Amino acid sequence: MPLTQAEQTELFIINLKELLPSLCRGNDKQLISKVGKERFEEAVDLTFPYLTKACGELSLRNEVLALLSKVFKCLSDYIVDDLGLPVTPKTFFDNAYLLSYAVDRSFPGYGSAGLLKAIIRPATLSSLDTYGFELPLAS
Repeated sequence: MPLTQAEQTELFIINLKELLPSLCRGNDKQLISKVGKERFEEAVDLTFPYLTKACGELSLRNEVLALLSKVFKCLSDYIVDDLGLPVTPKTFFDNAYLLSYAVDRSFPGYGSAGLLKAIIRPATLSSLDTYGFELPLAS
């Protein structure tokens, strides 16, 4: 069952507060008000269709939280490393439209191939050698 708009908003806010701890000071309504309701909804509306396209159906809360954490990290890394800006609520929302590009820079081709879920799947023990490096599984 797909996530409702309220669930999407809740999960988005949880990960946004993880990325930007300064936003933890107020409640969720204050956060949305600070950013602007329209800008906030636009960012949510850009993020979840992209995740659905890049991963398929998302219904598990923990899976969505993990994916949001990874893609927000990709965007924040892009903002810092490529744009040379600090990650603030303003820079995050100003550049939210670059989310798919930032993810593709970190995980080339995963999103367009619908394999983005693979970035949150743990490696199995049988695919790790004694040094902790992932090895290809024999077929």
